[in-house]
Amino acid sequence: MADAYHASYVAWYSNVDNTLSGNPRPGSLSSEYRDWSVGGDWLTWEGQQQNIYFPDSGVTVQTHIDGGAQDRDFTTWAGWAQRTSDWKTFNCYRDNSRLVFYLDLPVPDGTNKGIYCWSSYWCV
Repeated sequence: MADAYHASYVAWYSNVDNTLSGNPRPGSLSSEYRDWSVGGDWLTWEGQQQNIYFPDSGVTVQTHIDGGAQDRDFTTWAGWAQRTSDWKTFNCYRDNSRLVFYLDLPVPDGTNKGIYCWSSYWCV
């Protein structure tokens, strides 16, 4: 993965079975997020709310992952998320950093790099 960088996304699947490793594109992919306060690395999900926007639907999801959740065991409750369009809430669980999907070019953010998606948390 030469010439790569870290970023954060949220992937939306209408069917949870499609989140199994190696499945194709998600039903919707959020905008790309990078934490510029740490040099443009991925977001810190734990201990702070993140507002994640989906440009294809105009929906924003707020994440509320507990501080210290990154140290919890696989499948342990880690926090919650809420869709702001209808205030539906989702419980979030610790994942095992599995590869969920790879997007080859073209990708939604318009860069000339593919997207590897490893899962830290999943919410249902």
